[in-house]
Amino acid sequence: MSLKKGESDQDFLKRYYLPLKNGDSLEIKAYTGKYPHNVEYIGELKARNKYLIASDFEGLSYAWIDRVTGERDDNAIPNVSPNNRYGVSHDLVYYESGGQIGISWLGKALIPEKTLYVNFQSWAVSSSVSDSFWISDNEIVFKVYPIDNTIQEVELDKPIDPH
Repeated sequence: MSLKKGESDQDFLKRYYLPLKNGDSLEIKAYTGKYPHNVEYIGELKARNKYLIASDFEGLSYAWIDRVTGERDDNAIPNVSPNNRYGVSHDLVYYESGGQIGISWLGKALIPEKTLYVNFQSWAVSSSVSDSFWISDNEIVFKVYPIDNTIQEVELDKPIDPH
C-alpha cells in the first residue's frame, strides 16, 4: 500500500484493513479529532461472523464488525460465553483506584438486555482479552493485578514529607 497525498508515515500506521467475506475490506483507523485515540483489532467471534475491535479513550470501548457486511455495532462485549447468553466486560475505573467488571445477559445479536457492574478497589483485570477465558457456559477466569489501595491525600500548596 502506498501513502495517500498529504499523509505522513505516522498517519499510515494508524490504519489497518479487515477482510470481509464478500471479498472487500473495511478500513479501521485511529480517531484523530479533538480527543484522539487508537482503535485496535482484538479478535473475532467466528460463530457469529464478527470481528471485535476496541478504542481506548478514558476507558475501553468495544465494537463488533460484521465479517460479511462490514457493519459496526458499538454495543460489543469482549468476553461472550460459549452459549452466547452472557457477556463480561472489564475496565479500569478512572475516577478512583480499582477495576470494574460488567456482567451482561445477552439477547439476540449479542445485545445486552441487563448489566450488573461490580467495582473492585484491591485489584484490576488485565486489559488483554486473551488473558481471560471461559471454563463453562457461566464461569470465566480473569488475570488480575493487585492495586496499592493506600489512599493518600496531598495538598498542592504544602510541602510533602516523605517520612
